[in-house]
Amino acid sequence: MTDNFSFFTFSVFFGCTFEEFSDVVLKDDFWNGLVKNGKAYIIPHDDVCLDRYFDPEIGATLEQFTWWSSELYPNIVFLSSNQCDGLDTGCYSLQETLGCSYIKCAVATKNDSKMAFLYVNSDGKERVVMALKEDRWTFFQQGEPLPFENLDYYNNRRIKDKINFEIIKEYLLKLGIDFYKMDSSVNNSTTFVRTAWGR
Repeated sequence: MTDNFSFFTFSVFFGCTFEEFSDVVLKDDFWNGLVKNGKAYIIPHDDVCLDRYFDPEIGATLEQFTWWSSELYPNIVFLSSNQCDGLDTGCYSLQETLGCSYIKCAVATKNDSKMAFLYVNSDGKERVVMALKEDRWTFFQQGEPLPFENLDYYNNRRIKDKINFEIIKEYLLKLGIDFYKMDSSVNNSTTFVRTAWGR
């Protein structure tokens, strides 16, 4: 894994196997209907190449995403996509169906427009910490702080010191995940590629 990007989103699903995750993704009521209708295809055992998801284009884009597991992180599945929102709606649906905990991170190494750490537990309770730039930078947090959070960060005067790439990497480490090793020792992976709009 590298940090040679401006903006990158990824998700982590805790407490499920690659096979369980794949079974849910490939159910008809998720994306498999598109495969059956010839509007998408699946690449099993695809190489995990996260560069293809760095700096996603803004606007309507046919979705592509990869999910994978690693020998370093048993019962954890990672997912990244070419969508700026990190495949938000789909990930919520996956989390709800699997009944697992889930985090989504949006990280930037340069002066990008969003930095976010979202945690949803198996009961659906959410914790969000986010910095967002529209007309100007704003800081937002919602939900009960997690035990590993450093609440002092959120008192910093500058918004970019409240939540940033370094803080998100720190939070990941406290959850047992090294950002730079997420795509190391991959033992299974699959890529979904959508080829046409509509159902």
